[in-house]
Amino acid sequence: MKFSVRSVTIVMVSALLFVLCIMGFLYAGFGSDSITVFEDGLRSFFHISIGNAALIYNSAAFILGILFARKYMGWGSVVNGFLIGILLNVLEPVFLPFFTLSDSLPFRIFLLVFAVLACSSGCGLLIVGDAGMNSLDAIVTAVSDKVKIPFRYGRILVDAGLMLTGYLLGGTVGIGSIVAVLCLGPMISFAVTVFRKIGF
Repeated sequence: MKFSVRSVTIVMVSALLFVLCIMGFLYAGFGSDSITVFEDGLRSFFHISIGNAALIYNSAAFILGILFARKYMGWGSVVNGFLIGILLNVLEPVFLPFFTLSDSLPFRIFLLVFAVLACSSGCGLLIVGDAGMNSLDAIVTAVSDKVKIPFRYGRILVDAGLMLTGYLLGGTVGIGSIVAVLCLGPMISFAVTVFRKIGF
C-alpha cells in the first residue's frame, strides 16, 4: 500500500466524509446507517460518547479485517478508522449548528440524502485509493470474492446484520436505516465506478 500525498489526502477526506455522514444520519432523525446504528447502540448500552463508540467499533472491525481480509487492508485502514472517532469528538460541536439549522421535514430529508452521499463517497474513495479500504468494506470484499457475489449485495447483508445488532443494543432505527441498508452497497459501487472513470 503506497504512502503518498494522494493517499494521505484520500484517507483524510474520507474520514471527514464519514464524520459528516454519521452526523447527518443522527440529526436527520430517521434512523442511522448500519454502522452508526451499531455505534449508537454501543453509546446507549455503555453510556459513552459517539466518538468513543466509533473508536471501539473501528478497533474491532480492524482486528476482523486483519484476520479475514488482510490483503485489502493498509495503513489507511488504521488511520482512517481511528481518525473518525477523534474527529467526531472534535468536530461535532463545530458542525452542530449546521446540522440543527431546522427541524423541518425537508431539511431532515436533505440531511438523510447528504449522509448517504457522504458515506458512499467516503467508502468509494478508500476503495480506489492506495492506502487500504475501511475495515468493513475490506471484509465484505473478501467475503464477496470468496462466495462469488457482487460487493453491493454482500454489503447489504452485512449492513442488515450490523443494524439489527445495533438496534438490540439500543441504537435508533428508522426509515433512514432501511434506506441506508438498501442504498449504500449500490451507491458505494457507483461511487467507485465514478472515481475510477475520473482518474482517482
